[in-house]
Amino acid sequence: MAPIAVGPSWQIANDEQRGTVLNALNDFVAELVAELPLRDAALVITDTDRQDSQQFRVMTSALVDDEATEITFWVFEQPDGGTAIGNVGVEGVSFLGRHRPQFTALAESRGLDALIQQLRAETAADGRQESDGIASQQPPQRGSRLTRLVDLDEREYFALFAKRTGMHIASPVSFRSVTAFIEGYDQAARRYGGVGLDGWREWLMTHHRVGGNLVWEAQVLQIAFPDWAGQWDLAPDQETHVLKVLFELLDKFLADRATPA
Repeated sequence: MAPIAVGPSWQIANDEQRGTVLNALNDFVAELVAELPLRDAALVITDTDRQDSQQFRVMTSALVDDEATEITFWVFEQPDGGTAIGNVGVEGVSFLGRHRPQFTALAESRGLDALIQQLRAETAADGRQESDGIASQQPPQRGSRLTRLVDLDEREYFALFAKRTGMHIASPVSFRSVTAFIEGYDQAARRYGGVGLDGWREWLMTHHRVGGNLVWEAQVLQIAFPDWAGQWDLAPDQETHVLKVLFELLDKFLADRATPA
């Protein structure tokens, strides 16, 4: 993360300067995390960096000021076995990415030493106060308290998807984008030998009065809007309602399918 945050000046820095900048950035990020009023966080490892197996990404379903908020931690494993948070993002916005223009300009105009001094000054000014949220805990570890997406069953996976749709789909989230994702998931699962959402459309027809000649996406719209006349362009409040109905139906279907007959 440091080379991206610092910009071209990183390329001409010596090893000592790079180490000092990296430590200053880590302290800066730690302070930013400590200031987040996070609570009720469920940590999930979502992926590992393809170029660096020591770096992985962690998502949470933390509450920020009582609002469900997507938080991303970029975590680095250290030689001593511990971990450090290298960056954090809120609702898809990277903290270091947001500060990058300022960092790059300062390093280019006044040098890396000026950037280091600025980072340390800001960290000291904040006082490094402890938070009563998850930021006051140790950085996320690879271990039993973390869950990998690949280890979730279908119901668990889609429950997570419903809570953090933006983790999987770029904004703006809509009924069309969500159903396209679900359909893609189903097709990929079946292609590689999984059950996917086998029985989903049949379950909808068994439990609800829907048109038997309709695709399942249209059937969900019929259930959500009994007077639905075939329109696919939805108002914002309709989008919110139909997504709520969709995820409730999907959860009931997956619960019924998992229950022995």
